[in-house]
Amino acid sequence: MIPPWLDQYASGQKVGYVQALMAYADYYGVDGSADDDPEIEERIAMHRQPIVGYASRTGIHATPS
Repeated sequence: MIPPWLDQYASGQKVGYVQALMAYADYYGVDGSADDDPEIEERIAMHRQPIVGYASRTGIHATPS
């Protein structure tokens, strides 16, 4: 028996966060499926954020001695 709160997800009326995230990744080709299959082209590039120095995030200024 399915709990009452799960009925909408089971019937397709609602989509969970992870299910939506995986559908988005699959649509844009960034779900990792292109890693093993050269036929699949990634549609958007995933860019890493620049590394920020620890001192700049804490408000402490790093000064050379």
